[in-house]
Amino acid sequence: MKIIDCDSHYLPPTVFDNVPEHLKHLLPTFDFSIDGKLNRVNFDIDPVKATEGKPPESFGQVSGVSNIGSRINDFNKLKITRQLLCPQELAMRFNYSVDPELAAAMCRSYNIEIKKIVDAYPDKFFATAMVPLQDMKAATVELNWAIRNGFKAVYLDNSFISADGSSVPTMCMQGIKDLIEICAMQRITIYFHSMMHHVFPFDDHYRKLQRFLPSPIHLNIYSLLVSGIFDQYPVLQVVFAEGADIHAMGAYNICQKVYERSHPDITMKADPLHYFKNNISFTVDIERTAMVRSLIKTFGSSRLMFSTDYPHDDESGLNQLKDVDDLLALGLDHADFENIAYKNAERIFRLV
Repeated sequence: MKIIDCDSHYLPPTVFDNVPEHLKHLLPTFDFSIDGKLNRVNFDIDPVKATEGKPPESFGQVSGVSNIGSRINDFNKLKITRQLLCPQELAMRFNYSVDPELAAAMCRSYNIEIKKIVDAYPDKFFATAMVPLQDMKAATVELNWAIRNGFKAVYLDNSFISADGSSVPTMCMQGIKDLIEICAMQRITIYFHSMMHHVFPFDDHYRKLQRFLPSPIHLNIYSLLVSGIFDQYPVLQVVFAEGADIHAMGAYNICQKVYERSHPDITMKADPLHYFKNNISFTVDIERTAMVRSLIKTFGSSRLMFSTDYPHDDESGLNQLKDVDDLLALGLDHADFENIAYKNAERIFRLV
């Protein structure tokens, strides 16, 4: 049985070995146990003041967070055959408020180390690349490097949050269309995942606002559709990961209502459902069976991908050892099961 896990997180112990010497004093440092567990992050000059030294238990409990051999051994427990590697950006202390030169160096060093893993185990892993959106020119340089080196997707947050606390949907950033054009022309998937986990001084205020505003996922999907990006680049593929499946129907309903009103600023040429069925995919928390069935009914199984959120044991990853069993228990027909289990991942990330 082939199962491709489309959301996991990895922190190479050598993650910043390639950063130039003149920047190394600005980097976080890590304390690993002998078996590869991450015990502590030290980053006294974190630009967003996330100074807590001990990382959350959710990524410190298993050695697979940083030990690739342990991770491969855990494939048997997870019942998976291949895995998408995403950064453990909280532990990396990477965010869009890091100094641009340092951010570019952190991204390149991470990408180099992840490429080594994929090159060593091409049948086990494929990867997303990090880019420093705080410097769009550097981001496009890094994206082109990643494309030349075999990466299958670029890893972005749904929001661009700067050091002063200002926030915009990533799809509304100045210059982001240059990056999108590269992805479309080179068939590189855009992979949206929550990245800005750090504690901001305005955090309580921001969380209160979020109760009344659409989520960043809603705003990004809306921005994608109304901008006409998918009409301009119909081959562009965008994946929304970790928790996005909760927001999928809400985002679709918002876009549908706006489309039906025929607002003059809306440039999408087709019904929103067309883009949800052809350009937008979601990783799913498979244990939410009612939601999975609803997504299949509305968008079709060809837009959903299996994920575990390994090695986390937060809400999204808590069920990771039972996710495959839950997928089997859905009783899907053969085609729907294969789509979610592996075929969509192979198609969207061009694995075959």
